[in-house]
Amino acid sequence: DFLGGIGIPQPPGASVIAIDDALQVAQRLGYPLLVRPSYVLGGRAMEIVQNATELVRYLTMATEVAQGRPVLIDQYLEGREVEVDAVSDGEDVSTPYPRKNSEVSTDSASNAYHIWTGADEGVYMARSTDSGETWEQESIRISPVEVISSVFPQTDAGDPGRIAIMYLGSENSEMLNQSDIDGNPWDGNAHYAPNNVTYHLYITYSLNALDSNPVFHTMRVTDDPVQMGSICLNSGDCRDIGGSNRNLLDFNDLHIDREGRVYVAFADGCTGTCAANNNSTAEDSRDGRGSVYYLGSGPSLFESQGALFPFSEIEPIH
Repeated sequence: DFLGGIGIPQPPGASVIAIDDALQVAQRLGYPLLVRPSYVLGGRAMEIVQNATELVRYLTMATEVAQGRPVLIDQYLEGREVEVDAVSDGEDVSTPYPRKNSEVSTDSASNAYHIWTGADEGVYMARSTDSGETWEQESIRISPVEVISSVFPQTDAGDPGRIAIMYLGSENSEMLNQSDIDGNPWDGNAHYAPNNVTYHLYITYSLNALDSNPVFHTMRVTDDPVQMGSICLNSGDCRDIGGSNRNLLDFNDLHIDREGRVYVAFADGCTGTCAANNNSTAEDSRDGRGSVYYLGSGPSLFESQGALFPFSEIEPIH
């Protein structure tokens, strides 16, 4: 009602609880349909159904766990999902060049660092030295060219110029232009990655990110893959390849503590036999195990702390 009242069109849809009601809605809207629970965020458990049989199957599963809460049904529009970020000062509205998975961190002097995945699937940075009032127009690629198909960057900063960024990425550049999951030449977009593309967790950091020519250091943090194959980036187009590729990989984060030590939390999609087997495939990589890593030794993001060392072994409590 709100969107209609301000003149913004949207796909027709309805919320239902009973399967009979859902079938009536489907007959009115036509297939395909986008169905999802009304109580989840981020597209979790969202699915596209093509016919009444698929709709009944989905609703039978959904209503068992929904416990009386409605399921949303919308007419599905073929196309590609696009998110647009806009900045406004109350009068003018601007939409900067395309940026995906956009994140911002600020250091102890209120310098700001805007991090995002660019059109070439690398990780980029733009800086502001006036608390975000203005931003430099030339962006800097901070991920190495050897790391492709980057997704879900997260960032935090300590003292001026000292910044860390985590993201998922792949080193399988030989797979570019080979057939993706839709049979098209793969351009590096993780959403369409071939099933044998391997993704790892990377951390890039800099101690002079405000310099005109900053130096960035990148480490591959994970010994075994975080994911094999495609990673769902379009919530209405997740794929079931031996299990949904919407397996919580976008639920990651990076923070620093009072010593400037970096901590990262992420969902590991490839554990157990998937991690141990050199011939794992996409369908083996559908876990969502929460993992936390931290900087064992290395430079603090607070200059006064100098180099950090591993934590002392904690004595057991008797």
